[in-house]
Amino acid sequence: MSREEIESIEESFLNVLQELQEEKVDEIIKRHKEFLPRFIIVGSVARIKNLIHCAFGNVKYFVVVTSEESKVNGLIKVADLIYLLLAGASRYSTFSGVSRIGILWKEIPIDEALKLVAEEVMRWGPSIAHPEDSVRQLLKLMWDSRAHAVIIVDEEGMPISVIDEDTVFSIVRREMNKALRIKEGGAKIS
Repeated sequence: MSREEIESIEESFLNVLQELQEEKVDEIIKRHKEFLPRFIIVGSVARIKNLIHCAFGNVKYFVVVTSEESKVNGLIKVADLIYLLLAGASRYSTFSGVSRIGILWKEIPIDEALKLVAEEVMRWGPSIAHPEDSVRQLLKLMWDSRAHAVIIVDEEGMPISVIDEDTVFSIVRREMNKALRIKEGGAKIS
């Protein structure tokens, strides 16, 4: 690749990022539905055993909502369930619902792990954004909170989507491919 081609790709990349930063989250949800991870809203007392069954249906996240207030309380990644179930001989960390700052290290046999409920394994206090927020605000929230995923809630506080790092990367890759096809006549980022 020549220096000019590399500079052209860099310029396209910066333009794509600049345009994406200014988009609103609701625009991302509408335009890029296929990149949004599948999620299910569950109650705080949902059994892990039942969540496992849902995980096989291509669900990536469980948004935990309290039944009393219908308020988002936590987030469970399917990967968290895998770590939990494979932790019979190793350790699993979870944030305590009481302190929410200490990490409890436990050895949990699989049969015991299956009896746990969502609030016992969820990530407390998940990052939350709103449809009117910009992508720049969303990414800043992800960075500041070190969250890999952000729950998007409506005006009543109910979850309408989850956007994670994979979502953002997929969108950037698609927009780069569009820009390069237009500018270069067929180059593609994979």
